[in-house]
This record gives sequence, structure tokens and C-alpha cells, in this order.
Amino acid sequence: MITCGPSCSESWLIRWSRVFLIPLLTSSLVAVSESFPISRENLYVRDPYVWVDRESQTYYLYAAREYPDGKGGMRVGVGVHTSKDLESWSSGYPVFTVIEGAWAEADVWAPEMHQINDKYYLFVTLTSDDLLGPPRDGRKQPKRGTQIMVADSPIGPFVPFVDRPHTNLGWMTLDGTPWQEDGQWWLVYCHEWAQIVDGTMDLIRLKDDLSATVGRNTVLFKASDAPWVVSLAEFSQGKHAHGFITDGPWMHFTQSGRLAMIWSSFTTTGYAVGLAYSESGSIRGPWVQDPQPLLNANGGHGMIFRDLDGALRLALHYPNTHQTARGYYLRIDDTGDSLKLVEPFLPTARSD
Repeated sequence: MITCGPSCSESWLIRWSRVFLIPLLTSSLVAVSESFPISRENLYVRDPYVWVDRESQTYYLYAAREYPDGKGGMRVGVGVHTSKDLESWSSGYPVFTVIEGAWAEADVWAPEMHQINDKYYLFVTLTSDDLLGPPRDGRKQPKRGTQIMVADSPIGPFVPFVDRPHTNLGWMTLDGTPWQEDGQWWLVYCHEWAQIVDGTMDLIRLKDDLSATVGRNTVLFKASDAPWVVSLAEFSQGKHAHGFITDGPWMHFTQSGRLAMIWSSFTTTGYAVGLAYSESGSIRGPWVQDPQPLLNANGGHGMIFRDLDGALRLALHYPNTHQTARGYYLRIDDTGDSLKLVEPFLPTARSD
């Protein structure tokens, strides 16, 4: 049975179950028995997130997708593909779909799935058609935020705690990811450049059941703190609005116990993955930036996982364009105090 925690709205859960949950209960049970007809090169994905199930020796790839709404239209959501080798993938099917009337129906970005105790949590960036205010520099500012869903299985279906984001509804935020420290759960996320010009990496405490946030946010660092970052206007030679981007945080303890964070922004040549380190060893920092990016090849929004052979890998999308982006799963080396690519990144996806 799907449960949603003490702060769940019962009427919202009943409505969600009627529209989305009940039709998926049967289909989701057969997901891991599918064949794997899609090659990695032919599987579109941005912001790839890989969860490794060592018991079944299976990789789960969570990605933003669209699905029929039963009325001749499409609805945004999250799908999952499975694989045994990171190269051949199953056909995707929905584990979460935004229903009509939800606070945000326009777009879905950056899904992550985390197993915490005996529950499974989906962290999703959602975008609304509602605007926070008038456009700035010709760019709209829609309501956008990270929302956490919960399920009893990694293949869902995932349901919301309540119909609102976990992050501030009056902010443009994205790419939330969880972190546990001293028994306390935290949400690390990005406050978007489109609203504040110099994007930030922020931190806020989560309730024990992850149903909501507690207290006020803390700014960990600004995008412009990294010497390798340039403004979007400089990268595009004036074709886009001025602003410094923070994207895709992911934390990793090195072998020496050093707390590192990978995150993405722009260099003069394109999208990149950078490294920051906590001087205190705590998520609260202070954080210092590596002067050079880990990867500078117009690919990014990375996360780190260990594959079924125990090797450390960096998942990212390349190129940083819509429709042609593909997932790459690069071997990386933990040197003790830092991270580096095992071999040069030589992508094969089209860049047009």
C-alpha cells in the first residue's frame, strides 16, 4: 500500500490515486523483466540519474518524459528505463505523471530516486505556467521548485506529500538532492540565476520523513565564486541574458574523507562539471572551488554512482542541447583528496 506521511493531504492522495496510481499498479510490476531494445546512443535523456539495484543486478535510469493523458493530449512526468550493462536499455514507462490541476504542469526536470530505509523517494523539479512577476531581460520567470514524491517501490508509482514544492513557492529553484549528516536530512538545491542573476547553491533542513522543509535556507556558494564560470551572456557572446548558472549538485566523500560536490555551469566553451570542497567536512561548508572544471566538454548535470563491478562512474548528459542529449557513464578515479576522469571524454553523440 502506498502511504504519504503525516503531512499528506488525504483528498489530494485520493484524487491522485484515482487518476494515476490505480492504472499503474499492474504494469509497474513487470518492469524489471522487460527486454533491452534501446541502445544508449539512441536513448534521449537530460539530467540522467542512475540507481543501482545490486540484488537484481539492474541499473535504473530515471528521466523526464511525456505520456498520453487519455484525452488526446500529453502530460509531463518521469519514466524509468532498466539495463544490465549501461548500454542496452528497456523501453520506458511512467513512474510519476503530473495530473491536471497540480500546482505545476508545464515541465519536469532532473528526477532523482533515492532509497531511504524502506521507502523510495523521487526528487523532481517542476515548472508552472504561473509567473512570479513580469519578465526580466525578456525572460519569463515561472514558478519552479523541487518536490519530493514517495513510493513503496523503485518503480513507483510515486505520489506527492502535498500539492506544492518543498522549496520556496516564491522562488525559481531546481535540482534538489538529499544529504544526510549526523542523522539529519537536508535538501541541497539551486536558486536560479533567472531570478537572482548570480545563481546560488542553497541548503535547507528536511523533516525526518522528508514530507516538508524546516526553517530557513542557507546559501552555500554563488556560481561566480568558481574561477572557471562565465556568465551566460559571455558564453553566448551577448545572445542571452546576463547571469551565472548553478545546476546539478551532487555530493561525494573521497577516500580520504574529504566532502566534495560536483555541480554544473558554463565556461567560455560550453556546459561543464566543476568541483567544490567543504573545508569543514560538513555540508554547511564553507565551500571552496577547484579552479579548473572536472569536465569541460559541453556536457554536464552529473551524478556519481558505483557500477555493478564496483567502479566509480560519473553520469552526465551530452551535448547540452535538447533532443540530441544522451547519457554517458564515465569511469572516474577517486585519488583520495579529489576526483579525475580515468580517460579523456570522447563523446559520440551529435552536437547539432
